[in-house]
Amino acid sequence: MPPNPTPHTVPAMTQDSPSTASRCLAELIGTFILIFFGLGAVHVAVTTGATAGVLQVGLTWGIGVMAGAYAVGHVSGGHLNPAVTLALATWSGFFAGSGW
Repeated sequence: MPPNPTPHTVPAMTQDSPSTASRCLAELIGTFILIFFGLGAVHVAVTTGATAGVLQVGLTWGIGVMAGAYAVGHVSGGHLNPAVTLALATWSGFFAGSGW
């Protein structure tokens, strides 16, 4: 009979948290992705005269939010909206102990 295996343990996270500069850069990139998708969809709808394309514009904005959050969420939290970040920092102590 084989010996009992040792229980699997997850090693402690040894990597430091991202710096403020890298978090700000990640937010900038995520916001760029959001705006690129959203304004691109609006541009196509207006240029082609597709006023019935409001659904497509809304879905594309949603995909832009999703893509931006997935792309940079692991670095910065993926707020993609500076107003939300500042509001959380001001009224809820969001950044207390988070490294920001």
